[in-house]
Amino acid sequence: MRRKLLLALALVLCASVTHAGTVTRGIKAGSGTTAFVDGVAASAAEVNTDFDTLYSEINGQLDDANIASDAAIVLTKVAQTVAGLDADIVDDYSATEGEQATVSDPGTSEATTLATNLQIELAQIRFKLEELTVGRSATLVASSTGTDTDASWIDGPHRPGNLIYNGGFNVLDTLATGADGDGWTRVETPTTLEVIALVESEGNGDGNALRVIDTADANSGVEQVLDGLKASVVYELIALVQDDVGTCSVGTSGADTDITIVSDDGGTWQVLAGTFETDSTPTDVDIELLAVTANDDCSFKFVGVYEINTDPLPRGGKVHCYDSITTATEDHFASGTFTDAGVTCAVTVPAPGYMITVRGRISAESGSAASMSFHARLRENCGAAATKDGTTESVEAENSGGSSEADIVTADLFWVNDAPAAGTTCTYTLEGMGDNDAFHRNEFGADVDSDVVPITWVDVIMEPTG
Repeated sequence: MRRKLLLALALVLCASVTHAGTVTRGIKAGSGTTAFVDGVAASAAEVNTDFDTLYSEINGQLDDANIASDAAIVLTKVAQTVAGLDADIVDDYSATEGEQATVSDPGTSEATTLATNLQIELAQIRFKLEELTVGRSATLVASSTGTDTDASWIDGPHRPGNLIYNGGFNVLDTLATGADGDGWTRVETPTTLEVIALVESEGNGDGNALRVIDTADANSGVEQVLDGLKASVVYELIALVQDDVGTCSVGTSGADTDITIVSDDGGTWQVLAGTFETDSTPTDVDIELLAVTANDDCSFKFVGVYEINTDPLPRGGKVHCYDSITTATEDHFASGTFTDAGVTCAVTVPAPGYMITVRGRISAESGSAASMSFHARLRENCGAAATKDGTTESVEAENSGGSSEADIVTADLFWVNDAPAAGTTCTYTLEGMGDNDAFHRNEFGADVDSDVVPITWVDVIMEPTG
């Protein structure tokens, strides 16, 4: 009797156990094993225990231990929760099926390992392709036909323009004449620094390249400073390079993760590219194009820096400011000192990679019958920087036809700021000065038709260089 009570208690306990993972059948009283045997009546408790265990496992207890390693269950039968793909398998996967992001983040140059689960890897690739094509939060918009699949608003990727000014070396050539300029400054003292024409047969089309040779110093060439790059953002640096002799490099200085990419000494044009990241505050980063050792002969072309942050903002377009005045004012411009002509324009630089072009004209006339000189200048003030003179022009107001007044003069002015600092506001004004105090602003000359109104004006255009 005692043996039967213990057995019944064991069967009750087995029936109440919550299983997880693989399970085994309970021991049968008639056989002492997990199986029923012929000639022995099956106990209802034993049968119920087997069935209860089975149902309990199926109803919510199945896990990885119950699935065969070669089951090959397709993803369409697996719960998916984030944009058509489970959040745990959005990132890359490594050989251990742990997230590959713990080994190497996308966009870096560190080594990765092959995935063992090809199905997951393909799903992740499809997910990223769709994300790059239509954006992660694409919203379908119904068309006039009433469907919701014909058009969509998307948050697709943006690739802002090139932040490098004159990356093709097609603007002027002051570097070739021995002076820093054209957006670039010297590093060390290269023996040869010249702008050369591309050879069409080499497959790079028309245009120029910058050639760097140094017979003394290593790591000589040119650099360009990108002011105030965004904090904690990844940027791509890319350049087309030819190493006629030795090796050449493109790289950065001042980033949180600086890079140096060196050519292979193959004597042919090749693309050097890599990514760098800024630190937690807005950062000034030097972009360097260098001949690696003395006597190396390097040519650089198509230099670019692009923001590849995961959520970049598109760059702004052209900004235009124009101001003019037609009011005639006697004795407006004094002698011996420059006087404001009465027009002004200001633009604020949103990011690196912009250029400001300024044109202006002062119209003036001397009240004296004698020939007089008039001087005009354009002034620029960018942020906290000291106000500096731009173009200064001197013109002669000559007496015409024996009248008591000289002809009207017009002074045309031009200025380019090829690398204004990000975040600064640049203000432009025109100023004039005469040889005497009798120069009038926008006055008629004696031989100028009365229906012609002289205009003093300034025109400012700010636009991306890339």
